[in-house]
Amino acid sequence: MSAATTNSPRVTIEMELSPNTYHFSSPRPPTLSFVLTSQATQCLTILVPHSSPLAIGRSMNIGGYPISDLSTSPPTAVKIGDMTGYISVPASPNELIVLQPGQRSKRFQVAFNRGGSYEPSFRPQPWHIVRKGRLLDQDGNETSIRRPSVVHGVDGLEAGKTYKTTMAMDKLEKTPWWWGDEKDEPDRKDLGGKVGGIEWEIVDGGVEFRVEE
Repeated sequence: MSAATTNSPRVTIEMELSPNTYHFSSPRPPTLSFVLTSQATQCLTILVPHSSPLAIGRSMNIGGYPISDLSTSPPTAVKIGDMTGYISVPASPNELIVLQPGQRSKRFQVAFNRGGSYEPSFRPQPWHIVRKGRLLDQDGNETSIRRPSVVHGVDGLEAGKTYKTTMAMDKLEKTPWWWGDEKDEPDRKDLGGKVGGIEWEIVDGGVEFRVEE
């Protein structure tokens, strides 16, 4: 058996936010993207769980991208609510990511917004509004509509501050994988023994961004 099959693979993740300034007044949020690169010496395949930061359709709502406020020393975590119990996301087949040695994966992209959506109905809410249990309308005016005083996705960020987002390592570490490509996939019932074991490295620890009105 080769060394590649006895050692844990290392996978690096490069994250990017474009543009890297988040404007509450902008009708379109920035795009968060990431690319995976395997440092292993042979092909490996990742099965993306629905609870993973790699599952871009859900990750903004399930704490997949922790956010830290860099204006404090040490940086403090922005408390993000987990919407897993009360969001409705259609179930879809788990995505497979095949990583060849040294080759970059396709670029994964998600709207860096509440719900991971570009739709204006998912306008983020600043913390000074959220903590009062209120909502801003599409013109930025405070309404009398009540909402839970907990933040979701990027709710709770404040203009004039710098933040950093990364991927939730505890969720990444639960990723099932195997050596080889799609045709080498083991029986799904046997994948429990292949959960974890990847050595994840997030380049620069994530990506910094600025928030403005």
